[in-house]
Order: sequence, then structure tokens, then C-alpha cells
Amino acid sequence: MVTVSGDSATTPSDGGAAARRFGKLLQHVDDTISLLDADGVLVETSGLYKPILGYPSEFWASRSIFDLLHPDDAERVMAMRESVLATPDAVVSGEFRVHAADGSYQPLVVHAVNRLDDPDVGAIVITSRNVATEKALLADLARARDEALAELDHRTRLIATVSHELRNPIHAMVGMAELLAAGDLPPNEAALAAGLLRHIESLGTVVDDLVIDTRQGSRSDAATVEHRPTSIRPLIDDVLAVGRLQAAAGGVHLVVDATIDPALPAAVLTDPARLRQVLVNLVGNAVKFTRAGTVTIGVSPAGDAGVRLAVRDTGVGIPPDELACVFDAFTTGSTGGSATGAGLGLAVVRQLVDLLGGAVEVHSEVGVGTEFVVTLPARPADVAESMVVAPLVVADPAVLVIDDDPIARSVTVTQLTRLGLQPAEADSGEAALAVLARGEGPDLVVLDVVLPGLDGFETVRRLRRLEGETGRRAVVMGITGAAGAEQRARALAAGFDDVLVKPVGLAMLGTVLSVWLGADAVGGGVGAPPVDRAVLGRLGEELGSETVVADLVSTFLRELYGRRTALTTAVEANDLAAARTLAHTLKSSARLLGATDLGEACKRMESALDVASLRTAHAVVLQASTVAARWLQNWLVDGRHVE
Repeated sequence: MVTVSGDSATTPSDGGAAARRFGKLLQHVDDTISLLDADGVLVETSGLYKPILGYPSEFWASRSIFDLLHPDDAERVMAMRESVLATPDAVVSGEFRVHAADGSYQPLVVHAVNRLDDPDVGAIVITSRNVATEKALLADLARARDEALAELDHRTRLIATVSHELRNPIHAMVGMAELLAAGDLPPNEAALAAGLLRHIESLGTVVDDLVIDTRQGSRSDAATVEHRPTSIRPLIDDVLAVGRLQAAAGGVHLVVDATIDPALPAAVLTDPARLRQVLVNLVGNAVKFTRAGTVTIGVSPAGDAGVRLAVRDTGVGIPPDELACVFDAFTTGSTGGSATGAGLGLAVVRQLVDLLGGAVEVHSEVGVGTEFVVTLPARPADVAESMVVAPLVVADPAVLVIDDDPIARSVTVTQLTRLGLQPAEADSGEAALAVLARGEGPDLVVLDVVLPGLDGFETVRRLRRLEGETGRRAVVMGITGAAGAEQRARALAAGFDDVLVKPVGLAMLGTVLSVWLGADAVGGGVGAPPVDRAVLGRLGEELGSETVVADLVSTFLRELYGRRTALTTAVEANDLAAARTLAHTLKSSARLLGATDLGEACKRMESALDVASLRTAHAVVLQASTVAARWLQNWLVDGRHVE
């Protein structure tokens, strides 16, 4: 037997120079290379066991490595030993803990090859490495990452909360400043009121910018969700097209198809971009590991407010011992054959499904195929999808304002009064529902989304249930200080018809309500004109000629019809991207000429989150552009610009 020689490798008995050189080389290799007999007794080693485990060399003379195993790892290591003995020349790898001289258990990564039948070796060759330091470093890095992400998430939530609290008083200040500026004031006071209004509006912009900058700077918020009404069939068709192209590119003859349960709602509230990412990854993975047969997407309802998506393939399957880690990042299966990848696709799937509030599971059998099942909350989008932007035809609409803040409620009531309406008031959702229960149903409800007790979401849900009993339906306009896609999607799903983000100016409120109630229902009490004459005056001073300004106005009016037509075409095609781009261009022109109402309406359309809100915003743009065009045409006819 060859004995262990402390800190240096025991060289073969021939004492050859090559063997000595090789032995010295092994002294400087981080990994330990050892020879074990079939019972795990150390025959020979490169000498690094002592610094790794702290035992003297004589300790190993008749010691089996199996005597030092952690009890929880013993069964697994013995199974590994049986595998090594049963498959000569095959590399078998594993990780287990070994008892060290200081009483601790040290984690070792081990690779073993059975060379017992090799006359030149006659042993099991073991390569091992102590990974305790690496594991500690990785744990420290993971802890530091989690702490940093938690801090970023805390900062983002703090800014969102602060912005919400700031928008409430800004909303009240804008309303009061507008009403003050629209009053019969002496010139000096009127100028001060107008300046006050501009500065308050600038403050609102600063709050918006702060939220945007914080969200963009936070990695914890890098992946966000924007729920919107989504039709499943077209989305599935897109994913199938990608899967078929992938199969064709790989030279694989596969049937890539889908079955959709007819009981599935026509549209559901979810994030279509995230859902598409999930399915593209799953279908792509299925195509990658299926050389023949089928890849199928099955879609069906999951309860009253959910959807089940199953991606099935007839591929190679996943071994049972690999199923537990299939969603881990940088993990690749052993059955992939020529298929390669970074091992991130399924990790991304799990992350996105978690983000969408769902669950994903996998079932597989080697040689038969694999099924990934994703279950997501997806409320039917009937409310949002069926929303038709058509004015409510009521000669004298009854209006109810619900807000717990007396100042904000007073501002909204005063604004509506200036618009020719006669609103009633309620300071809570409970009080409002009590009024409605008496049969005093309003035609328009202006409801603060955030209320103590019964909040705006539950209030509108109960309102809609009451309406189901009476057969009448009010327009419910939400007002919120929380600017975000989730807030709007949640409001639409609850039963709101539209949502305005604070601060809400008098002009914008009037323009939006004219869409929902009709222009005749909203009187001409909006104090400020649709175009700011002062902007035209300043533009004339900058250009040195009011005639040049008149030419710009004429050009704007000539092009307005074409722009409106292009916008309508984009909206009818449900082309969000094109509509937003067109609205952005029109917004710039409108603001240049002082058409502030039209500019704000375009801004609202530019930020539309879904088809339903796009259609509402489009109607507001059409209304505002008509009013602005009439004013600008009259300005040209008046001839006040002529030098």
C-alpha cells in the first residue's frame, strides 16, 4: 500500500523523474486528487487533505471517507458510490459535507471515476474541492443584493406614497387658483392669480418627474405590470407563429398548435406583454427539446377570474431528479442533446408568472414529453372592453361628488357648478350608497378613489350591483393621486368608466365630462378660453410679426383635419403606438399656439394604457380640437393680428 506523506504527494515506487515532477505539480493544484479503494479507504492523495480538513496524515492510514460523512448526506453519497462502481470510466459528480478536525462539516464538490480495473491505477480516482469559502462569498453577495433591492424598493414605495399625498393638496390648489383666476379681478390681481396657477401646475410636473426618475432608477421596479383588456386568441396566434418559425429554422418537423376553450372570456385583464414573454419562452423551450411530434398550447378558464395555460410537448422529457431545479437560473438539463442555452428561459418564466400573481408547475416523463402549466388571475374584461365612448343623453344630469376631504370636495363641487351642473355631496362611500339605496340615483358620480373605510373600488362595485337591480347606469369618474398603470387597470376592472389623475384642472374636467355627458349638458362656464391669447402674443413678439403667427395658425387649421383623420384611423385599428405618436405631435403644435386644453387632451391620449382609455382620450381630443379650431378661426377672422 502507498502511504500518505503529509503535505507532499507520494510518488510511484519507480521514483522516475516524470513522476516526481508530476507529484510536485499536484502540490500547487487547488483541487485534491486522491485514490480510494472500493470501500472508500484512502490509498494515495495529492497531499492537500490536511489543509482542507485539518487531520494529520496518519489519520488517513486506515480511514474510510464514508466514516466522515454528514448524516444527512450519507444515503445520497452511498448511492453515488454504487453508481461509480456500476459504471467504470464514467464521471460521477456530487456535493456533500465531510467532518473536519475542528468539528465543522466542510462542503466538498467531488468528481469520481472508477478505474479499479485499470492495472496502472487500480483505484477510484477522486477530484475534490472545498467550496466553503465560495459558498460564504456567494451568500454574502446574495445578502448584499437583497438588502440593496429592498432599499431601492423602499425608496420607490416612499416616493409613490409621497407623490400621492402631494397630488391631493396640489389638486385643491389648482382648482382654487383656476376659480380665482376666472373671477372678475382687477388686472394686477388677475395676473397674480394666473402666475400662481402656472407655478402650481409646474409643481405637479415636478412631482410626476420625481416619480418617473425614481421608477427608472430602481432595479426592483424594472419589471412592472400593466394590466389591460387582452384578447387571448390573437396573442396565442402570435406565439404560435414564433414557435413555428423556430421549428422551421431548426429543421424540425413539428405540429405547433393551440386549443382554446370556448368558455374563455373574449378578453381578460392581464399584461399582454408579460404573458407573451411567458408563452414564447415555454413554447421556445418545448420546440428546442422536441425533435418530432407536437407542441400544443391549451387555454381554459381557471375558476371565475383566472386562466390556465398548458404548454405540452412530445419531447425528450425531464428526469425526475432535475424537476426540482428546472426553474433555477443557469440550470441546463442533462437530456438536451445538441440543444444549448444559458439556462435562463424557465427562470424568467417563473419570475414573470410571480410578477403576474400566478403559479407555474411542471410535469414530465423521460421519453414521453413535458407539460408546463401556468395559472394566472385574469378577471374578465367585459367592463373595460364594452365601454363605448358615447355621451349620456340627459337634459339636466344629476351629479354626486364623493370625497372625504372637505376642501377637495368643495373644489370639485365648485368646478362642476362652474360647468353648469348642480352636484350633491357625500363624504364617504357608505353615505353615498345610503343615498343611492333610497333610489336617488345620479347620472354622474365623481368619486375619490382613496377613501377611508369603504374605499372607491368597493364603493363602485356596490354601486354597480345596485344598478343591476334598478336597470340604470351612471357614469362613474374616478379621481386619484396615484398615477400608474395598475391603479387605472384596477379602477376599470372595479367598474369606473374613467379615471383622472390629480391635479384636475377646470378645463380638462369640462372637456372630459362633455364627452361622457354631451357638450350640451356641460355649460359654457369654463372660465379660461380654449386658447391662451397671451401665448399667441408672446409668439408674435418672439417672431417679430403677428402675421407670421397668423400663417402658423392657418397652417395648423389646414393640417388639423388630416391629423384628426390619422388619429381616428389609428384608434379604430387599436394601434396604441401610432396613436400615441400622432397625439404627441399634435400636442406640441397645440401648445405652441396656446391651445392648452387640446394640448392636455393630447397628453392624456399619449399616456393611454389600453384600448379603452385610448378611445376615451381620443373622444376628448376630438372635442378639444373642435373647440380650439373654432376659437382660432374666429381669431383669424377678427383680424386683431393684422399689423
